[in-house]
Amino acid sequence: MLFNVHTVAGTYIVILVACLAGCVRSNADTDSVTDLGNERTAVGNDQPARPALARSEKRPIEPGTELTEDGFREAIQNVNAKYVIVQVFQEGCGPCITEALRLTERQDSLRRMDVEIVGMGMDETADACKKFYKQAGERIAFPLYLAPWFAEQRDVFMTPTLFIFGTDGNVLFRADPEQAEDGVMAAMDKELARLMGE
Repeated sequence: MLFNVHTVAGTYIVILVACLAGCVRSNADTDSVTDLGNERTAVGNDQPARPALARSEKRPIEPGTELTEDGFREAIQNVNAKYVIVQVFQEGCGPCITEALRLTERQDSLRRMDVEIVGMGMDETADACKKFYKQAGERIAFPLYLAPWFAEQRDVFMTPTLFIFGTDGNVLFRADPEQAEDGVMAAMDKELARLMGE
């Protein structure tokens, strides 16, 4: 019995090492830039990047994937949309789940308006983002990144807080739950209508 346990454990270790080696190799062999829900990859250092993949071709981003400040800035500049809605969320926040599901329901219509959505988790661990995704019944269709720095830099103390960014990286709008009388989604809709009218 002891031999079988060691054999099974050894097999799992070999599989894990093979998976990790594959991930490292693919990252070493290509220079990649991950957009907010889109992807653009340059093969080698001297070849031009191909355009962002069509939305139907994109690979889902694992909830809890860490997004650095530099990565966010680069992604905003390369996103295939005119505006980006950022929802700041945290595990255990019921209103965050409700708003995330409402955003998911409207994702197709927002994309037709040239708007993308991304979630920025303010918890400290990737597990918190994964739990949030599971609490929502795994129905959230936009990327849920681990990015506690985002909330800290922007003094987010209550969730859900929504932002609208332009592709220049500037914040165009912010809706805080304690200030939005009719709710953050209604405030966001009003601002999007104004932006679209420009």
